[in-house]
Amino acid sequence: MLKDSKIWRGVALLFFLAFCVGARAETDSLEARVAVLEEELQRQNEAAALKKESDAKKPSAKIGGRFHITTSGFSQDDAAKEIADFESGAEIRRARISVAGDFLDQYNYKLEVDFSSGGDVSIKDAFIGMTHLPIASDLRVGHFKEPISLERLTSSNNIWFIERSAGCSMFDKYLFGRSLGVSLGNASQKKDFSWSLGFFSPVDDKKVEYQNDNDGYGLTLRIAKLLWEDSSVGGNLHVGFGYSYKSWDEKQSMDWAPELETAFAETLVRTGTFYGTGATHTFVPEFFWSLGSLAFQAEYFIAQLQNDSYDNPTFTGGYAQVSWMLSGEHYDYEKGRGILKGIVPNAHFARLCKEGIWCAGPGAWQAIYRFSWADVSDLNTSMSGKVFDHTLGLNWILNSNTRVMFNYILSTNKFENRDDDAVVSAFVGAFQLHF
Repeated sequence: MLKDSKIWRGVALLFFLAFCVGARAETDSLEARVAVLEEELQRQNEAAALKKESDAKKPSAKIGGRFHITTSGFSQDDAAKEIADFESGAEIRRARISVAGDFLDQYNYKLEVDFSSGGDVSIKDAFIGMTHLPIASDLRVGHFKEPISLERLTSSNNIWFIERSAGCSMFDKYLFGRSLGVSLGNASQKKDFSWSLGFFSPVDDKKVEYQNDNDGYGLTLRIAKLLWEDSSVGGNLHVGFGYSYKSWDEKQSMDWAPELETAFAETLVRTGTFYGTGATHTFVPEFFWSLGSLAFQAEYFIAQLQNDSYDNPTFTGGYAQVSWMLSGEHYDYEKGRGILKGIVPNAHFARLCKEGIWCAGPGAWQAIYRFSWADVSDLNTSMSGKVFDHTLGLNWILNSNTRVMFNYILSTNKFENRDDDAVVSAFVGAFQLHF
């Protein structure tokens, strides 16, 4: 019996030793496999880091564009016909191609040209930018929009009406347009406050070069603050302020003329050509509020001209507009820049859901109204006066890139030195596509 017990203990000891040796071998094998996996993972991470660094040095390129067609029809009273006879018609309002991208992590660029100017090519944007600077997050050098006015800075793809307001368009000719210059900008950490400051000289869009020795130079500043935001209810409250100083050679000619807010329209109220402006000071307070499907936007434009020959006149303009999304969408506000983005329909009109299967929806429907005005009566000439426009509109936004727009405009032109007001009605339609 004792002998059998010793035998079994010996067998058990052998099994135990065999198990320990096997376990040790298994552990060594597992550790070896883990080491191989860790080495492979490190190699892949190093390769990914090298690829990321290499890709960052290569310029990226994104092709974009927009295609806007506008058609207009007019009705005039006798007083308006005495000044100009408006002709109905259609035109390609914008036909642009752009390429934009970035390189070396903190550099970016954009080049955009427009082919709609009667066969001529106009350069819209042509700039190089730099980000992540110690003082400012955005440095830009080249040809681009001056940082002033919420309506002017919002893309023509995203403004509510077919054209910008009469006041904005009038100021745009001398003060708000794209110019050659350099700008700095930054935003707070929460992106609820932003500022931009730039030094510019006006240029010819077709050549992007100084036009002549009479061109001015200027300083433009804009600050924007998002006072309140509640994304759950589509709520935003934005205020902003812009200032622009332009210095002109006194030989520079000017003719301030508020345009009717559509293509093909002649200008009725205007200052006529005058000279002797040494400088202009422009002030632009701005306001935007949205809650759910309702939104309100307004700006006031003030330009003070230093011109002793005409008693230093002041020109003004502005607008107040309201929008209601009939289909329930909210308004997209771009924090950090303080501008409005496009409206994205809750249900696109038509899109390819699956291979061979189309999904259809109503798109987005937007009802809009705007009151705008422009006043050049402070310069007392034969055609100077004031313009008051009422515009009703309906937009059908098929998808994020396409919309059909209808505007009815009633424009009243009041002259300082003419007895009768000139009244013009315009029926305007537009098809807009961008990508």
